[in-house]
Formats: sequence, structure tokens, C-alpha cells
Amino acid sequence: MSEKKLSPEQEEAVYFPKTGHGQTTEAAQSHLVIEAGAGAGKTTLLTERVAWRLLGSNAQFRIDPQDMILVTFSRAAEEELSTRIEKRLRQEKLPDEQLERVLGRLHVSTIDSLFTQLSNNLFPIWW
Repeated sequence: MSEKKLSPEQEEAVYFPKTGHGQTTEAAQSHLVIEAGAGAGKTTLLTERVAWRLLGSNAQFRIDPQDMILVTFSRAAEEELSTRIEKRLRQEKLPDEQLERVLGRLHVSTIDSLFTQLSNNLFPIWW
């Protein structure tokens, strides 16, 4: 599914949970937090995880793009992640209409942007 070679630890995170290993559906619905230093492969791991959860062959683990929130700390990281996800999804040769629908429903933002949006939606009278 990927052009890049993932480390065993990255593969475990991308494809968690693997079927047939006693993993439950609840495990597939759990949140994934990735913490690592610069150059450790966080963006690659997230890109593959998003592609797998959106387009993977096992329908049990697929989710709708609007049910996914990807949060980064910097605007540059947000742009890089968005660009890589789009490039990765284009590799799957989705029809343009489907690709635009998926990308339009996927939420990628910085943490401050996410909370600003939440505040504006929850407390519009304050702003």
C-alpha cells in the first residue's frame, strides 16, 4: 500500500489492529497519539495510517474522513501532512470527485486553529 518502507514499529502503528491477532473492533476505534522527535517518521506514519483507515481493504477498520481529526503543532507541519495525504491518496487512483470529497471532509489543523474553531462554534457570542 505504500512506496516508503516503514519500520516494524511504524507498521504496527499504521495497521493496528491487525485482524486475527485477538484485536477487537473497539481497539480499531481508539485514538492514536504519535509522539516522536524530529525526523522520526511521524508524518509518514500518519499518512499511511490515514490511507489505510480511509481506503484499506478491510471494511471493518475503514472510517469516514469526517470522523478523523489530525492535529499538529505548526502550520508548516499541517501543510506538509495535508500535502502528503493528498499525494498518497492520489496514488490510489481514486476518481477526482471521490478524492475531492475525501479531502474536503478530512480535518487537518494546528492545535490552536482547532481550538479557535471549536470556541467559535461553541461560544459565538464571545467573539
